[in-house]
Amino acid sequence: NLYKDQSEAVEARFGIGETFMAQKVYDQAGEIFLELAESPNPAVNIRAEFLRGVLEIRQENNEAARKIF
Repeated sequence: NLYKDQSEAVEARFGIGETFMAQKVYDQAGEIFLELAESPNPAVNIRAEFLRGVLEIRQENNEAARKIF
């Protein structure tokens, strides 16, 4: 994908991940946030890690969330 690193594409991926999380489709949300967390862009990485922590809290995995945060 030529445009996967464009800011609009990254925002779209965050939106998809957040939508999955809101719909309680946690496994797919986690995949998206993990992929975004591997970004070399610090702003994207920090936001994705934060959302991974939120995702763990929503699943009541407080210990996993603590490790992420």
